[in-house]
Amino acid sequence: MPEQKVLYLEKKQGSYVVSTREIEKPQPGELVVKIQAAALNPADWKIQAYDIFVKEYPAILGTDIAGDVEAVGEGVEGFAKGDRVFFQGFFSNEFAGFQQYTRVPAEIAAKIPTKYSHSQAASLPLGFATAAIGLFSEIPKGLGLNPTFDKNVQHKGQAALVIGGSSSVGQYALQVLKFAGFSTIVAYASGHHTNLLKTLGATHVVDRKAVPIADLPAAAQKVTNAPFPIVYDAISEPDTQIAAYAALADNGKLLLTLPSSLKDTVESKKVVAVYGNVHPESNRAFGKIIYKHFTSWLEDGTFVPNNVEELPNGLAGIPDGLERMKNNQIQTYGFHVVDFPAVIGTDIAGDVEDVGEGVESFAKGDRVLFLALSLTSMLESSSSQGKLVVPSEIAAKIPPKYSYTQAATLPLGFATAAIGPFQGIRPLGLNPILDEKGQAALVIGGSSSVSQYVLQILSLKPSGFSTTIVYASGHPADLLLSLSAKNIVNRKKVAISGLEDAIKNIT
Repeated sequence: MPEQKVLYLEKKQGSYVVSTREIEKPQPGELVVKIQAAALNPADWKIQAYDIFVKEYPAILGTDIAGDVEAVGEGVEGFAKGDRVFFQGFFSNEFAGFQQYTRVPAEIAAKIPTKYSHSQAASLPLGFATAAIGLFSEIPKGLGLNPTFDKNVQHKGQAALVIGGSSSVGQYALQVLKFAGFSTIVAYASGHHTNLLKTLGATHVVDRKAVPIADLPAAAQKVTNAPFPIVYDAISEPDTQIAAYAALADNGKLLLTLPSSLKDTVESKKVVAVYGNVHPESNRAFGKIIYKHFTSWLEDGTFVPNNVEELPNGLAGIPDGLERMKNNQIQTYGFHVVDFPAVIGTDIAGDVEDVGEGVESFAKGDRVLFLALSLTSMLESSSSQGKLVVPSEIAAKIPPKYSYTQAATLPLGFATAAIGPFQGIRPLGLNPILDEKGQAALVIGGSSSVSQYVLQILSLKPSGFSTTIVYASGHPADLLLSLSAKNIVNRKKVAISGLEDAIKNIT
């Protein structure tokens, strides 16, 4: 059988590896689709980080998919080869999205209206399903507000709060609540998204940069003068769950996108962890209703897809995109990977296999580390292949005390940290032999890979910066202090809008 390129998550909490697998034929009632766009969403990085949902490895992830019908299975009506379609993937390799071809049951696929691209359509499946199942699907899977999407079922006079209103799920939750006729819909999100969120259904926006999450219940209730009967926490981290529960009225209902971490709950407040996938039998009937109407809803503007940012290089764009999501560097826009296949990998450690003419100081067998390009057009310089080519002038030997794995954490993060302050006039142009004694520096995102190297660079002897302030979560404080941070501002206690005042108190 013909083969395709795939991106495997190699093992539990492991790394991504480009490999191949057979292109499957459609089973009765199914389509085989050539993937043109696959969206990234937080579930993808959380599967890798927390080992959730996936049971067998190596695993192919990716649940937001759009492409062109390649083959039609027995008994399928309404689809033909070449049709542009979008659909939700599942946590099994034959139905997943980070590959060139995949299968899907035709009853939970829909055609893409001509006014939307593959990338726009790929932003819909998981986010919309998670929002709709939580709010509309029958109890206990959801709140049962409107299981048939009947436009005549309205909830006028009702209020709801959506935490993470500019996230993918949050944006669809706003639209679903608007469809349901809620009179007051409060979104907790960055203030610069206000105009967008109001077009999607929000009546009020609480700026998360001005109001820390712990203060949200009081701030949101100023709108309604009462707790909320419905809260949708589209983020569902421990701190947002606590705030969401505090904002909930007695007999209210809280929807979560991750398992509950709440303690000291009471019977009068119902908590539902939403399983936002239409493949399982428990959600299939509801999913069939969604996909029966999806195309017409998009055509008439009842629902609209998220704004998107397209990542080039196909599979090569996935790990960087997931890392940006993990670090909260993306909220409003969905990521969409195009141009399949591709080869990934930039942080590399290994053994010298061969030495080119004119190279000195390296010999076969030397353990080395280096930074490679992750461009499909530079296949000889990507780490997912087993062997590759690298200029010796930008490679270094690994000291005996460090493993390959430890060495491979260095290249990209350190280069990004060092180029900024040191290289030439375009960056800051500081002398690598620092003479910055008495000066102060601020590092935002201090616990990220790049920022940890920035801290070490800023403290270079003999005369590094005297005061280095880090804005990061409080829990890695000991680590950051060991890397030469002098002061830590806890981002979970100080909103980004309050950072300037916090710094003034230090300096």
